Amino acid sequence: VTISTWFQTTRDQFETDGQTNVDDTSTIANDVMLIAGQTSGVLYSPQIDLDQATLGTAWGTLAWNDSEVVGDIKYHVQYLDATSTWVDIPDSGLSGNSAGFDNSPISLLSLDPNTYTSIRLAANFTSVGGSPRLFDWTLSWGYKVTTPVISTPFDNAKVSTTTPSFDFVSTD
Repeated sequence: VTISTWFQTTRDQFETDGQTNVDDTSTIANDVMLIAGQTSGVLYSPQIDLDQATLGTAWGTLAWNDSEVVGDIKYHVQYLDATSTWVDIPDSGLSGNSAGFDNSPISLLSLDPNTYTSIRLAANFTSVGGSPRLFDWTLSWGYKVTTPVISTPFDNAKVSTTTPSFDFVSTD
């Protein structure tokens, strides 16, 4: 099944992002790294709306490729709160988000699509003797089907709160 994806893999795509102390033009490669002399920085994706998907009914997975040999990158997923401020999705909505993610991919299927209709990605860069590098990141939409609530039991269903009724039919 082909699903919709949003991705950034080139310098031109990364240049559309919000950036603090990171640079997408410092190397020949299409990557993002800390500006020389900086020990930390952050890259924010543009706003991504759930309805941008042509296929998919929910947030699916976030995946990335990076190099953290001489540094660290923690990935977070943010949403617009009631005051239209970007904040991290709480751990109750996406377990582990407050600490940040190190291992790709992560599932976003637990996110309620009615609560989180728009999100953005954040990559927090930290130097440990050099700059980590982000090569690309990809968000895929997924399919989520809510579990139906059964209001009337099926025939022969064992239900503790229902007294069974029997219909008898006879013929001569």
